[in-house]
Amino acid sequence: MALFNSEILVWLLLIAVIVASVVYYRRLRHNSVELRSNLQQQKRLIGDNVEHSLVLKMMKLNTWRIDVATKVYTVENDYRDTNDVAPMASGKPYSTMTEFIVADDRQKVIDNLTDICEGKIQSYNHEYRVMISGMDGKYGWEKSFAIVGEYDSDGKPKTIVGASHRIDDRKQMEEALLSAARQSEENNRIKTSFLQEMSHEIRTPLNSMNGYSQLLQSEDLTEEEKKSCIDTIIDNTDKLAKKFNNLLKIVETESGQESVKKQNMDVNLLVRNLTMKAEAENSNENIKVEYHTPMNECVIVSDPQLITIILNNYISNAFKFTRRGSVTIGYDSPADGKIKVWVKDTGIGLDKKQQAEAFNMFVKFNNFIEGVGLGLSVCKNLAINLGGNVGVNSASGVGSTFWVEIPTK
Repeated sequence: MALFNSEILVWLLLIAVIVASVVYYRRLRHNSVELRSNLQQQKRLIGDNVEHSLVLKMMKLNTWRIDVATKVYTVENDYRDTNDVAPMASGKPYSTMTEFIVADDRQKVIDNLTDICEGKIQSYNHEYRVMISGMDGKYGWEKSFAIVGEYDSDGKPKTIVGASHRIDDRKQMEEALLSAARQSEENNRIKTSFLQEMSHEIRTPLNSMNGYSQLLQSEDLTEEEKKSCIDTIIDNTDKLAKKFNNLLKIVETESGQESVKKQNMDVNLLVRNLTMKAEAENSNENIKVEYHTPMNECVIVSDPQLITIILNNYISNAFKFTRRGSVTIGYDSPADGKIKVWVKDTGIGLDKKQQAEAFNMFVKFNNFIEGVGLGLSVCKNLAINLGGNVGVNSASGVGSTFWVEIPTK
C-alpha cells in the first residue's frame, strides 16, 4: 500500500513538472513573439527617424520648438547648409531668435510668434531677411512656418513646433523675373517712344521738302526765292541723312560690324578743322566758337573718322542747348597712355540724373528739340570700339563738357 502511494506521488510530481514546463514554454514563446514584435517596431522607428532626418537634410530645414509656458526656444535639428548667419541660440527665450533678422522685418516675426503662443492663430508662414555675419548691409532671405504642436488641458497652446530654411535662390529668381519684366516694359516704352520720335523727325523734313518742291513749280518765284527753297530742301535732306546715318552706326557698332582703322593722326589739326567747320555752320551770333590745344604737337594712333563722328555729335548737341556764350573744342594733355578730347559749352547743363542717362539709347531731355536720342549712344559705342569710354561733366544751368577718352596707341 505504501509502495502504491509512492508511485502515485511520483506520477503526480512528473505531471506537475510537465504542466509547469508547458506553461513556462508557452510564456517563453509569448515573450519571444512580443520581443520580436518590439524589435521590429524599434527597427521601423529607427527607419522612420532616418527617413525623417533625410527629408530634413534634403530640404535643408532647421526644426525647432517653443515651450509656451517658459517661452524657451529649442533647436532640434539644423540642416541648413549656410553658415553666413549667426547660429540660433537654443535654450533661450524665443525673442532672442529674432536678433539676426533685419530690423524692418523683425517685429512682424515677433508678432507672429506671440500670436501663435497666445492661441490667437494656429499657424503662421512668413518670409523675412536675415543679416549676413560680418557684412554690414548684406542680407539673405529665410522662410519660417510653425503650428501648435500640443495643447494643454484647457485647450491652450502648450508647445509650438516650427521649421525655417533659406530661400535666397528663389528670391533671386523672383527678382530676376521682376527685373526682366521691368526691362521688357521699359523696352516697350522705349520702342514706342522711338517710333513716335522717328515718325515725327522723318515726317517733318519730308513735309518741308514736299512743300518747297511744290513752291519751286510756281512761275511767280524770284531767283532769290527759288534759291531759298532749294537751300531749305538741301538742309532737310542733310538732316534726314544724318538721322539715318546715326541709325546705321547704332546697328554697326552694336553688331560689331564697325571696323576700327587706326593710323597716325594730328589731334591739333583735327581740333582746328572741327572748329573751322563749327564756325562756318554756326548761325547764332551770340555763340563764340573756340578751341583749346595745350600742346604744340600732339600725334596719336587711332581712328580719326570715328573720333570725328563722336566730336561732331558733341558739337551738334552743344549748339542745340546753348543760347549764348561759347562752344569750345579741345583736349587735355595725354597721361598714362590715354588722351581726353572734349567739347565744352555754356548751355543749360544737366543734373546728376540726366548725366547718368545721357548716353543711353533714345534718351531725350527736351522733346521740343529735334532729334531721337541716338547721337550720344552712337558716341558711346564708337568709344568702346576704340578701347575707350565717354562721359560728361556738368551742372544744371552752367553748361556741360562732353568727353571721350581713348588710348594714344
